[in-house]
Amino acid sequence: MDKKSLKIGSVMLIMLFSFVGNYAYTFAGDVSDYVILNVNKVNQDPDPAIAGDVFDLRISIENDGGEGEGDFILEIEPNYPFEEVEGEDLTQTIGIINGYENSNDAIVAKFKLRVNEDATEGDYPIEVHVYKKGEDSSSGYTTELTVTVGNEESAEIELDAEELVAGDKTNVTFTIENTGSAPIKNLEFSWESENNAILPLGSGNVKTISYIGVGKSVDVTYTVLASTDVEPGIYELTMNLNYDNSLTGTTEIVEHIGGILVLGKTDFEVSYSGEDSGEYTLTVMNVGKGDVNSVIVSIPEQNAWSVSGVSTSIIGNLDGGTTHSQTSNYRPPIATHHLLLK
Repeated sequence: MDKKSLKIGSVMLIMLFSFVGNYAYTFAGDVSDYVILNVNKVNQDPDPAIAGDVFDLRISIENDGGEGEGDFILEIEPNYPFEEVEGEDLTQTIGIINGYENSNDAIVAKFKLRVNEDATEGDYPIEVHVYKKGEDSSSGYTTELTVTVGNEESAEIELDAEELVAGDKTNVTFTIENTGSAPIKNLEFSWESENNAILPLGSGNVKTISYIGVGKSVDVTYTVLASTDVEPGIYELTMNLNYDNSLTGTTEIVEHIGGILVLGKTDFEVSYSGEDSGEYTLTVMNVGKGDVNSVIVSIPEQNAWSVSGVSTSIIGNLDGGTTHSQTSNYRPPIATHHLLLK
């Protein structure tokens, strides 16, 4: 431990610094005539400090000597990976430090710093300066305190499909992005839909991923199907992601909730009835699950049939399971021919 002494007025100032914990110092002489300072790291919150986040650093100053002294300033000088937080001071005025001010009544200063988002886990030094008010930090004493930095895993899940049609096979891709400051390892991804309305085809719903680097993403694709018996509407998707947490040594379990719109399949049936006079009634029925908007029935021009009057009818909205009838005059063919509808 480096120790120095400085004559200040009629007293001798001895400053002792330690990285963490208490520092045992034996002084040969009457300590009542001296200022003997210990500068220690009290704690950091959180511990470890997380890359990309802000943390609090608490530093204590004790006086093991019997002489009091005043107008001290405590200053920290952050270097990479530590950064100044806007609006936060890097200096604090300690003022007078009374004699025999031990750990029970030590002065504690709190500073707020940010860890660079690209920092890797490990222990890093922060320079600490103690000097008299009105003087430069170089005229006082400098030591280093150690701050532990860790990396935090974090992931987000994005779904590429907003809707699918019941009865149709659809490829659905889940994108898992590493939004944390550490690689994610040993991932297990799974999903399930509300009331099993949507199910995977050809595989189970669980996929494993060995590794996703920081800022990287992995796509997981399933072929899915919603039965035609499923009522149209929005269905909840529960997405589960499990991965190793390197900070705690446990498995992190994250649940995300999304939604997907299941559309009913559109299908029509058309029937007609008529008389020899040429008056025919066409009936259009929506036999699909979904409602249909802006339905138009048109009789295109054709050789076998001719239409007297309007050949196009606007039905408008036709809900699932409902019908619409249209009566028109048609000149029937001499022989049997199909009537084309559009």
